[in-house]
Amino acid sequence: MRPFMNVAIVGSRTFGKFVGGPIMVEQNHTFSPITFRTTNAIGEVFYQGMEPNFATVEDASRNWGDTRDPMFGAALHYAINGNFNGFSASTSGRIEIGTEITNIYGTEPMLEGLYWRN
Repeated sequence: MRPFMNVAIVGSRTFGKFVGGPIMVEQNHTFSPITFRTTNAIGEVFYQGMEPNFATVEDASRNWGDTRDPMFGAALHYAINGNFNGFSASTSGRIEIGTEITNIYGTEPMLEGLYWRN
């Protein structure tokens, strides 16, 4: 997506797997030969993975969509503000019914009926 838009990565460094292939079973052996390589639209590959713009870890004890989960909270903060300024796991807010979050690349709503509140 980076060739086409500003992308923010939240979490930890990605693994950088850029190749793949089918899993083949032959008698008592299973193997997966490398048969393709992936690149983005301008031919870039990320052999070493990609560094996050905001490093944090997931709180697996939280329900899906709970903004107290540092990863989800940081991503939502970025979607609303266009940056991570002032965000930390300890300042995570919660999503409530209210006004709408607008798309930072246009005017259509991203999440209707929701807004961010600290």
